[in-house]
Amino acid sequence: MFDARTIYLTGFMGCGKSTLGPIAANVLGRTFFDLDEEIVTRVGRSIPEIFEQEGEAGFRIHEADALREVGTDAPSVVALGGGAFVQSGNAQWLLHYGLVVYLRLPTSTLAERLLHSPTPRPLLFGPDGNRLPDDALRARVRTLVAEREPQYKRAHLTVDVGDVPIGQAVDRLVGALRKRLR
Repeated sequence: MFDARTIYLTGFMGCGKSTLGPIAANVLGRTFFDLDEEIVTRVGRSIPEIFEQEGEAGFRIHEADALREVGTDAPSVVALGGGAFVQSGNAQWLLHYGLVVYLRLPTSTLAERLLHSPTPRPLLFGPDGNRLPDDALRARVRTLVAEREPQYKRAHLTVDVGDVPIGQAVDRLVGALRKRLR
């Protein structure tokens, strides 16, 4: 059993959680939170700075703390970071305390979006601190998606949002949520 007061959007980076989430929250009359933005506000540093100074392990501690507090007071939609749901301990908590929705896109679409994204994504940086070259980035995306996919599939609901305009993706998401929340 889960508590549907909080809807958690999960999926790989670039799948549209932070784009679709606020629109879906508005349509559903809920408050929207972006977990990464909440972490930045709480810690007072950007995500790349946290990764640089504390490593991924340090970032994941901040992430776990924030996800247990954000969006729990009122009906809300929370966009998780791409790795939040796959971290030890987080998945069970999220599945128990909210409705987890996996936004799925083809890996090739994710890679293309991330190639053109202006958002710095530390897991797509090389050891030199720069964004990976295109082919290496595509390979890294394939590897990470393959590792995370089994965890993402544990979500209560999977919504395919690939290769359609934003409006159609929102319609798919909201329609699936309304059916599930009846």
